[in-house]
Amino acid sequence: ARRPTACAAAMQTAMDDFADGCEAQGLPRLTIRVGIHQGEAVVGNFGSAQRFDYTCIGPMVNAAARIESQCPPGAVMVSQAIREQLPDLNATDHGLFTLKGIPNARRLYTVVPSGGKETAPV
Repeated sequence: ARRPTACAAAMQTAMDDFADGCEAQGLPRLTIRVGIHQGEAVVGNFGSAQRFDYTCIGPMVNAAARIESQCPPGAVMVSQAIREQLPDLNATDHGLFTLKGIPNARRLYTVVPSGGKETAPV
């Protein structure tokens, strides 16, 4: 749980730096958003001899994608399962969210960057 959350925070920092450079050149500011969940998934090459992709599939992957869809641009949101594994994580509870295709509402948390201010959910 700690490694993907730290990776997501580093990705946001790198994207902010990149976006600053884009803006300085008169280009649009790009943002990313990240949703993190955990569980078992099937990972590998899927497809046929003509075309295949390395990917992961499973309900936990779908849950992470749905969490990401609730996340505001420029932020990182984690599931309650991740939050429980990281009791020292600086994160704000944003309540229960109904995620498309997933039974029961899920509690989601926005990670507050170190030394930064969280982005409020939309």
